[in-house]
Amino acid sequence: MTLKSTICALLAALSLPAFGGPMLETLNYARFYNASDPRSWNACQSATSACQGSVAVPGTNFTAHYHSHGSADYGILKNYAAVSLSGDASAGAFPSFFSGGSRSGFIDSYTFTGGEGSGTAYFTFAVDGITSQSGGAYGGSLFQYVPANNGVLDWAGQRNFSVIDGVGTITVPIVFGSPVDMLLSFYALAQVFQWEEGSAAMADFSHTAILSKIAVRDSAGQLVEDFAIASASGTRYGANGVVSEPGSAALLLAGLGTAAYWRRKRKQPGI
Repeated sequence: MTLKSTICALLAALSLPAFGGPMLETLNYARFYNASDPRSWNACQSATSACQGSVAVPGTNFTAHYHSHGSADYGILKNYAAVSLSGDASAGAFPSFFSGGSRSGFIDSYTFTGGEGSGTAYFTFAVDGITSQSGGAYGGSLFQYVPANNGVLDWAGQRNFSVIDGVGTITVPIVFGSPVDMLLSFYALAQVFQWEEGSAAMADFSHTAILSKIAVRDSAGQLVEDFAIASASGTRYGANGVVSEPGSAALLLAGLGTAAYWRRKRKQPGI
């Protein structure tokens, strides 16, 4: 099994319970995986606060240090994860791996119009972040799509999507005129796979993954130019991702104008 397939196979263990409608979610964790049980045990897991601390690695002379945090809004996801090892391998290695991660996502129900029959929606995120890794550690990121049926997330139907050159695109099957419920998530991952002294990894995506584009194609692969989306959350989605509310845009412009005014005033003598 490859490193990527191992990561993807274990993400479903961090599942959500049934939900009652649109919602935002985050999950920060530091977890040991045992070779015989992928649900091994958590050093930390929280949906409301950051995970940060240190823990002795069972059966070894290593100590694992971890830090993860994240936040979510519709179309805006932020995540950070870091792990490192201190100590040495004099007493051997842990039989599997240690994972620090942060997941943020949003569940919504979307109804697409503008075409007929089935089609495909493409949710494209612009991702701003950096990763680093040394020794036997890995730092990275990925997006995840999980369909939902009758208020229950279908983790068996989950699909994972890579980030390539700062872009991640999630493809979603749709039927025009019929609601489609799903969870779209983003992960920052920092993991130790080989127990070597000084191993460390960091995945800093706290500068956000932003939904920047939505495209729709029909069953023949033709681009649907004039599609529209209605959402259960009331979020306004369009070709450029999430559409800002007019009031929010006005407040932003007013704030920028005020800031510019005070910058000019400070340049005047005596201010």
